[in-house]
Amino acid sequence: MRHSILVSSFVGGSVSNSFNGIFQILSVTTSAPYSFTYSIESDPGADPSGSPRSAPAVFFTLLRSGTTATFFTPLPHTLEAGQGIVVSMADDPSVPNSAFYNGGFKIKSVPTPNTLTYDMAGVPAGAGAASAQLVSHWQVGHVVAEKNIIELGLNLLQIRYAPPTGIELSGQGQKFPYVFGHAGLSGNYIRNIDGAIDPSQNGFGIPLDSCEDGVFERNIMVLNTPWRLFQQNTCGNTNISITRGAIKNFV
Repeated sequence: MRHSILVSSFVGGSVSNSFNGIFQILSVTTSAPYSFTYSIESDPGADPSGSPRSAPAVFFTLLRSGTTATFFTPLPHTLEAGQGIVVSMADDPSVPNSAFYNGGFKIKSVPTPNTLTYDMAGVPAGAGAASAQLVSHWQVGHVVAEKNIIELGLNLLQIRYAPPTGIELSGQGQKFPYVFGHAGLSGNYIRNIDGAIDPSQNGFGIPLDSCEDGVFERNIMVLNTPWRLFQQNTCGNTNISITRGAIKNFV
């Protein structure tokens, strides 16, 4: 009869224990004789004997091999290795350390159109909860801004609008995965309009947020503000290179 197994199956009844257990289905047939294939840990050296049988097992959204998690999606996800994802609701109170499945990650590999893997910080004791959800993260791979002359309007009224900003890389405070993969900003000149003094002292030259790595060089910022080049703690601090710049502060 038709097997109707989606992802995993319980196999039992064989005298050879290597054939018994819960396995991930690797392939299925869609016409008679209906069958499926799965991989076992070792070669049993003989065909199964006794009365082998199978039954649908629980649909596992998340499985793990060591610290590598495999997420199964019901439809092709179209994601690629290196992209950022956020996994939530994967922790199961009955499974110790299952909270390691949750968080922000980079996709490690895409074995099939319906699966992806990522590395965790620890090893859960079992599968993740069936309620696990995954969303892809909006990201910009590479940003380049060179040799721009930028004049900032003065924040005279101070009526709670966003402050004047030269070049802003804002990731809404996302720590990991980073919104901006790499940024290259060089040779930019940023000042208040006509070199005027902004009485609010609340403008920004180049604020950096959720930037994984970057090179910032030969930028000149003539601003009367303490926020000329501002790097938030959401950036990959060890990967940011700031060289050969000039910052002038005046009041």
